[in-house]
Amino acid sequence: MTSDNKKKNKKPTPEELRESDDYEKLQDLDHNEMVQFLLENLKNRNPVNAFFKHGTMILIALILFVWIGRWNTTLFFAGLGVGLIFTFTVGLILHELLHLLVYKILGAKKTRLKLLLDQGAVAAVADQFVVSEKEFYWLAFTPFAVLTIVGLIALFMTTGWVFYAVSFFLIIHTTACIGDFSLAGYMYENRHRTIYTFDDVENDKSYFFVEKEGE
Repeated sequence: MTSDNKKKNKKPTPEELRESDDYEKLQDLDHNEMVQFLLENLKNRNPVNAFFKHGTMILIALILFVWIGRWNTTLFFAGLGVGLIFTFTVGLILHELLHLLVYKILGAKKTRLKLLLDQGAVAAVADQFVVSEKEFYWLAFTPFAVLTIVGLIALFMTTGWVFYAVSFFLIIHTTACIGDFSLAGYMYENRHRTIYTFDDVENDKSYFFVEKEGE
């Protein structure tokens, strides 16, 4: 970031991050290696990863506990089928649309959904749009927060096969948020330095830059 930009508290542009002597590249993430990167980062011990791991286990335990008082084998399998279909269609679309909505609120112009078919994943990206650490937390956690809250409300307001469908949605969706939490954990790991990230859709990459120490 140039001195003028620092004074005005502006985010740097992708060009400034690449070319300015004030920054250094921390990570060059190839989208084709996204899943491996996410799983590796989830091993790091930090509050973000801990919340995901323990929160997921608590949620699953809660759902199993509620099942005890409502068990019905026929409705269970009906809900399982509907829940799987809903999660990987409507649920997936809603999750990614919430990511794109946050991008738009932050000011991104070139947003899109990107299929990572060989890794069984979908990613919301904003081409050449720089995101700060705090902005990234909003971006990463919004779909989890919104859909989990709605799902928990529905869990205690529904019955029959719908109840089981909601249960499976909550379990699968929460687990599938592993990528969002892993990336947020990566940002947290580097919180001691001002960190930025942006996507380069044309080259299938995401970059992470930090301000050089002493700048």
